[in-house]
Amino acid sequence: QWKQLTGFEDADLAKLRSQACHDAARWISELRNHHEEETAKEYLELATKAFAEVTDNLGASSCFARLAEFADLKHASLRERMRTAEFRQSDTLLRKKRDELEACEAVLQHGKKEKGREDLRRHIAALRKQILVEHQELVNFKGQLEKWLLVSVAQYSKALKAGSANIKVAYRLIALWLAHWEEPHVNEKFDEEIRDEFPWGKLLPLSYQLTSWISVRDKSAFQRTLKSIVRVLCRRHPHHCLWHIWALANGKRIPKRQRGASRYVADDDKVDAAEKLWNELRIEHGPLLEQMERLGEGYIELAKADFSSNSGRSDLRMERSLLGRIGELFLVPPLTLALPPQGFQDDSDARHVMGFRDSIELVGGINVPKAIYCECSDGVARKQLVKGADDLRQDAVMENLFCISNELIASDSEASIRKLRIRHYRVVPLTPCTGVLQWVENTIPMSA
Repeated sequence: QWKQLTGFEDADLAKLRSQACHDAARWISELRNHHEEETAKEYLELATKAFAEVTDNLGASSCFARLAEFADLKHASLRERMRTAEFRQSDTLLRKKRDELEACEAVLQHGKKEKGREDLRRHIAALRKQILVEHQELVNFKGQLEKWLLVSVAQYSKALKAGSANIKVAYRLIALWLAHWEEPHVNEKFDEEIRDEFPWGKLLPLSYQLTSWISVRDKSAFQRTLKSIVRVLCRRHPHHCLWHIWALANGKRIPKRQRGASRYVADDDKVDAAEKLWNELRIEHGPLLEQMERLGEGYIELAKADFSSNSGRSDLRMERSLLGRIGELFLVPPLTLALPPQGFQDDSDARHVMGFRDSIELVGGINVPKAIYCECSDGVARKQLVKGADDLRQDAVMENLFCISNELIASDSEASIRKLRIRHYRVVPLTPCTGVLQWVENTIPMSA
């Protein structure tokens, strides 16, 4: 019986009880006796109940995260066991016994000789008993595997909802879900856990990866949940997520005259899914999407522009281009603006595009990228690099990885004291062969 807990001291007591139950579960699990799985699970449930009567989100989130990691490790160890030669051999032997049973039953049913039929019946009975026992062991094993997976998904979700500051929690939750997207019970549990008061901002660093999974042909429960998540992220944090959708929708926009155009293979399914989602979001974010489209089309026009006849000039006018005529876009932040990892507290915090300077500078390179200046509402002119005939999607993935790495580094106390971080810059793909990069000042070319 858990007594009613109130006040600061009771919160400490809840932490102590939770830690004690967690340790007991771990010790029992290490015994590897016949009932260790169920006993360990009972202690884990007691650990979560320790916080049922107290309001201590920090302690609760830490508790849930520990329990999730425990269940995650149990699930991983069981999956590792499935890969062993011993497990594969037992699975093979079970199949052979089933084949042998079918053959013996066929002989018993169709055989005409009476000699040896009684021995055959006894052999069949023994085979059936062996198969039943081994099959039940396999069913129990798979049940444990699924149980620990569902526990880890539930506890990681609870840790996030309780306000966990450990960014690994969100990453591990999504990794587990995507790794088991074909399993109905996992999708049901994940969908159930994210329904109420879920901290969507925690998933923003993974928005690029999540949007890349959308499909229009796949009608599975996984796709329904995925699209629901992407819609919520786009509605709550449009500046972080909408460019991902627009780039996916532009998946077929590859100039026929471009060098190596045949290498770009559009995924029609993803393109159609992105277009459908973009049109759905237009109902709620119509003015924002219209301004984004104008800005994106301006960049694409400039990226495709051929200035080869002006190669001797370093100062070209853009007053007749779409970007030159675009004016103020009060809903759209500059593409190369570093966005807060957890999203803006208020959309009014976001700086927006005021226009572009008239000059265009050609930068050395095979595809002749163009450097321009974007005038912003904070009074800063941000230099940007517009590239055409160049696939920037992998660059964007790498920069996203660096951002995530910085969050992981910042969460480490030693690294934080030493102020370690990876320098990175913004990369925004617009089509498979067009994109915008943040210009990095004070750099030296590697060829220099």
